[in-house]
Amino acid sequence: MNLLKLAWKSILRKPINHSIYAISLLITAFISNTYWSIQTNKSVNEVIQSKESFAAALTIGGIIVFIFLIILVLYTNRFYITVRQNELGTYLLFGESNFSLLKLLFTEQLLFVFTAGVVGNLLGTLFSKLFGTILVRMMGYENQVAINVSWEPVLVSFALLIIAAVFVTLFNIRRFSKISLVSLFTGNSDVPKIRKGNAFLAFLGIFLIIGSLLYSTQTSLDSTILILFVSFTLGVILFINQTLTWYINYKTRHRRYFIKTDMISTASLRSKLPRNTFQLTMITLLSSVTLFFVTFSLLNLETQKVVPRTHLPDDFLYSYVDQVTENKIHQTFKGEIKSHKQFEAIAITAKSPIKSAFTNSLQFGNDGYIMSLSAYNKLRQFRGEKKLATSLQDNEALSFSRGSDTVDLDVQFQFQIGTTPKTLHVIKRLDATMIGWRSDIVQIDGEKPPTFVVSDVYYSNAKSYGNIQKFSTFLLKEPTKQLAHVKTAVSHLPENTYYSAYVIPYTINVESGALLLFVSTFFAIISFMALGATIYFKQLQEAYADKPRFKLLKELGADEKILHKNIRKQLAILFIAPSLLGTAEAFALTVPIINEVDSINAFSFVSSLIGVFLLIYLLFYLSSVAIYRRITS
Repeated sequence: MNLLKLAWKSILRKPINHSIYAISLLITAFISNTYWSIQTNKSVNEVIQSKESFAAALTIGGIIVFIFLIILVLYTNRFYITVRQNELGTYLLFGESNFSLLKLLFTEQLLFVFTAGVVGNLLGTLFSKLFGTILVRMMGYENQVAINVSWEPVLVSFALLIIAAVFVTLFNIRRFSKISLVSLFTGNSDVPKIRKGNAFLAFLGIFLIIGSLLYSTQTSLDSTILILFVSFTLGVILFINQTLTWYINYKTRHRRYFIKTDMISTASLRSKLPRNTFQLTMITLLSSVTLFFVTFSLLNLETQKVVPRTHLPDDFLYSYVDQVTENKIHQTFKGEIKSHKQFEAIAITAKSPIKSAFTNSLQFGNDGYIMSLSAYNKLRQFRGEKKLATSLQDNEALSFSRGSDTVDLDVQFQFQIGTTPKTLHVIKRLDATMIGWRSDIVQIDGEKPPTFVVSDVYYSNAKSYGNIQKFSTFLLKEPTKQLAHVKTAVSHLPENTYYSAYVIPYTINVESGALLLFVSTFFAIISFMALGATIYFKQLQEAYADKPRFKLLKELGADEKILHKNIRKQLAILFIAPSLLGTAEAFALTVPIINEVDSINAFSFVSSLIGVFLLIYLLFYLSSVAIYRRITS
């Protein structure tokens, strides 16, 4: 018979058996097209400032997402072959060879790949605007995103489907090279192993889980996060490997065990848990790590919004050039200027090692500034900060090293004003900023100038050596939305003019943080689907192995409602254990991070993500119960 016709008749005869596999290929095509459409969407790329980082991050994230999609397809195919074992056995019974069956399955692969590719790419193209808009909004832009119509996402999507089909074909070749006619009809005949579980280890697992949850609310990120992860992971391993098996075996020893309605599910779990524990343990740990990674990405995004402000207290600051340039910049920011101030400092060149008075010395250049204490306090008032309650004598000075603890020093720091050597006695390093780091439209983290505050008397004497630099600083109404204005203002400045713009690192940081969050969320949803599908297909495979047992129970007079109730209980434990334990571990690991960042409210997003995670597992559970009942009926 023609293979194409035979494959088509097989699909029409039992469409449900084929639909699960077809849906997994459709999801693969849809996600790959959507994901690649974002990277090639012109309207998205127009608003991105760091295009190379954007492309690199999406590519790396795409590789991880695509690997999980292939895993999803492989697991679906494994179940797909299992449910068709009687059909394939019949073909062997009528004289077909293993090679003929492989050709039949490969022909079906081509039909599925073509259909899923066409439908998935069509849906991906339509949804590319939605996902592109979500990414752009996460980055803080208001630009409109168009539907991406391009051949590149389509080709990538079909390429991924072909790669998945190749892996599936290799898997089928390996399986059919060892298959026999008897094994196709008898299925899994392994005698299940019974494990009793250790009571001490069972309760130790519970203790570690509860203790880790309680301790996570008290610990900090920098001290015991690794210990917390190890203790909770050990608790999860013990709970699944010991606590569940011990509890199930404890139930079998109850004097009313044989008259209870859940005896069937208890006996089934007693034999199934040993061969499911490794899988459930890995799914739990991967779920918790995935949830933690997405939560960490959210906190990273929120932190990235805060960090630039600590280093760049002025929305826009530049070395004063002349009044004409000043007028042009005023005109550029017209209507957006909240306040404006000019101040002066003396340019110096450091001669002593930077690390003697500053931390993170590699971030600093040698050209810096000194400012009088009274002028610096006026600048702090302008920025809305408190004055420094300190006094300086002779050549005493304060150094600025933002991001470091304020500490007392006793350092003789040598520098030059022009060609004149001088020495400052640095008595304290402040966690503060005088002048933000040098900004650049392309490279956001320019050199930081080494800056000092000196007494008014010392500054007045130093002015006689010249090298006075005037600065102009602006505080803007909506500083995070001034990138276009800043670019225009910079274009009015002579080349190599020192300027510091808050919006430049803010924009790039938010872009990178939002991209990491977007990719990690995308990956998390695919990961949840793949991990849930792992349990789903594993249990449906076992449903076919249980079919003769359920048939025997019905012949012995077992009530169908009681059998269905036991199916629900049995599958509930196998789905609830990894989902709840994974959620709990992710929560325990996340709490110390949230405690470190007081200003961030991440609970709404984290709750939504956990809701999606539990919803996916719930849908898999309900679907597996329905199909399990159909298989065993």
